[in-house]
This record gives sequence, structure tokens and C-alpha cells, in this order.
Amino acid sequence: MKHLLLLFINLIICTGFSIKSQGYDLKSIPASYSGDLNVSIDNQVVNSSSNIKIGTEVENDALTVSLLAFSINIADTDIDFGDVIISNIEIDKDGKITKGYAEINHPVLSLIKINIAGTMTSEKADLDLDILWNNITIIVKYNGVAINEGYDLSKIPSSYVGNLAISVANTETSNSNNVEVTTFIKDGKLSLKVSNLSIVMGEDIIPFGDITVPGIELDSDGNINKIDMSLQHPTLGELPLSMTGLLTDIKSSLKINITYNKVIPIDVNFEGKAKTSSLTSVSEKNIECIVGDNYILVDNAQIKSFSLYNISGRNIRSKNILSNRIDFDNISTGIYIADIITDKGRITRKIAIK
Repeated sequence: MKHLLLLFINLIICTGFSIKSQGYDLKSIPASYSGDLNVSIDNQVVNSSSNIKIGTEVENDALTVSLLAFSINIADTDIDFGDVIISNIEIDKDGKITKGYAEINHPVLSLIKINIAGTMTSEKADLDLDILWNNITIIVKYNGVAINEGYDLSKIPSSYVGNLAISVANTETSNSNNVEVTTFIKDGKLSLKVSNLSIVMGEDIIPFGDITVPGIELDSDGNINKIDMSLQHPTLGELPLSMTGLLTDIKSSLKINITYNKVIPIDVNFEGKAKTSSLTSVSEKNIECIVGDNYILVDNAQIKSFSLYNISGRNIRSKNILSNRIDFDNISTGIYIADIITDKGRITRKIAIK
């Protein structure tokens, strides 16, 4: 028996076999999920919400889950828990949570204790959170699927230069080179502008002016999620517009369809290359900007106001200040976009808050 035991030990050493199970590949965990959230107290559902996002972050092989701006209604009173963040979560090779606990010292609600269980994989999250507060146990059930957070907007250049071809009723009427299309971020969303657009129709030239398309969403490859909207022109009236295409750090390919006078289709096609650096660049404004882990410092300009957005475009904080430094205190760990107004102009900067 002793010889068999020694033989087994030698076999383990020689083959490198390990009896310790390997955990889930945290790199495959998506940055966020979107799904349904149900809150119960004493087996009574007090809140049900859809399209709720839960964020994740992996740093130093440690998984963090964030439920931002969490609030519930108890006895007709809204209780604001703020950002519920659980760090150092451990999951096994099948995605089952084996360890997940957090204590939050809330500035108003005092001590909050949270246990998390369930599963998290590259495709979905099924979570059970037990929140103990003020001798009340709050049960939160979440069922979500992995979502694509889209293209990094900080890489989008502030302008493209290329060829603009215009067709009216499927007949090309003009083709111009060296046309510039500009982009900018407003309220955390990407917008695009075609300036001084004029359309040739027979012997007439119709001035459409500046065409601005707001709220552009991109997938991870830069493809534009189709936009359908209406432009309210001061003289031409309502102009239904749709847009598809591609926007990346290198090039753009746009297909804009406008309906004029309710029946005339106008196709505006643009193929361009990046002219300037990304929207986060400040060199053209001569503003020296230093980005730290939890702050932004502007050396040669005064900050007048700023807005901070998460990667989903949600406004996290806005404030008017007179300073050359912004400190991001009490903000959840993650990647954000800061939209800053200074006395020398506007700058947009990506910041990783730790």
C-alpha cells in the first residue's frame, strides 16, 4: 500500500497534475451586461426594471461588479443606495460565484452589507444579491446578457477629409473632393456635422446649410447603428434623414439619405480619411492637460465647468468650477469621458478612475 501511495505521488509530480480546479477566464467577462432587475422585501416585489446595466472590471485577476445609482421605494419613500460595488469576487471554472461580499459605509444610510451569488459568463449573468440594511433584507435578482459597449469614442478624430458624392432621385448631381466632415462629443454622445451642404436640382441649387446628426452609436468595429431622425430646416421644413456607415480612428464611410419635399430622395455618400487626431487631443487648442488616475490637471487654462460620462454615455457628474484641476472623488472605478470647458476652449479627455 505504501508503494502504491509513493507511486501515485510520483505520478502527480511527473505529470504536473493539479487537484486544484482552475477558475473562469476573467478576460472573457464582458465590461457590462443589460437585463432585468427585480427587488423584493419580505417576498413582496417592490421594484421591477428592464434594460438595467451592470458593469464589471477586472484588475490584477480580481473581479468587481458595479450596480450604479441603485435605489428602491420602501413605504412610499425612495431610498438611494448610490453605487453598489462588490470587489474581489471569485468565480469557478463554470462561472459560478464562490465568493462575493462587501460592506459599504454609506454617508446617509450607514452600514450596508451585501452578499452576491449566481453565475457570470462571457454570455450572461444571473445574480442574486442579498442586501442587509437597517435590519431589512433586500433581495435583488438580476438576469442579463453581455452587451457590446461599442467603439472607443476617444479614438474618433475631430474631422475627416474626403470625397462627397450627391445623388438626387438616383442620379448623381455633384461630386466634390477635399470635403471636411467634423465630429464632436455632446452630452457624452458622438455627433457629426456636414457643413454648408448644397444640392443641385436641375437648374436650381438648394442650400441645406449645416447638417448635424447627433446621438451616433458605434459598435466595437466602428459601424454606425442606423439612425432615423427628422431635421427641422428653417426654410425647407421637415427633412426625414437616415444614416449608416463607418467611423473609426482611420477613416469614415457614410451613407446619408434625406427626403426632400416629402418625395424626393437625396443620397449623400462620403468616403474620407482622418484629418486630425482624436477628439481627446488638446494640442490644437494649446491646452496642456495632464490626466492622473483620479484627476485631470490643466496647466495653462482655467476650467469653467465639466461633465463626466461613463462609457454608456450616462452623465455621472456635472459641475461649474473655477480651477485648473478636477478631482474625481467618490466615483466608481472604470473608464469615463470628461467633457471640459475652459477659458481657452473645450476639450474632451478619457480617464481611467481607480
